[in-house]
Amino acid sequence: MPKTSRLNKEWHLANPMPKKATLEQRIAWHAEHVQNCACREMPPSIAAEIRKRKSESGKRNP
Repeated sequence: MPKTSRLNKEWHLANPMPKKATLEQRIAWHAEHVQNCACREMPPSIAAEIRKRKSESGKRNP
């Protein structure tokens, strides 16, 4: 499936991914990225971790 790049250059310049980013930093960066730029989809591993955490938080707070 071809991607249409709608790069938000200003956002990327102002919000670089930290070098050697932790999982927490990657999740936070990608969550913001998806709200501000349409250059690519969230990596499947990050999306799966977010879904997992939402599911786990729902189980703890009935």
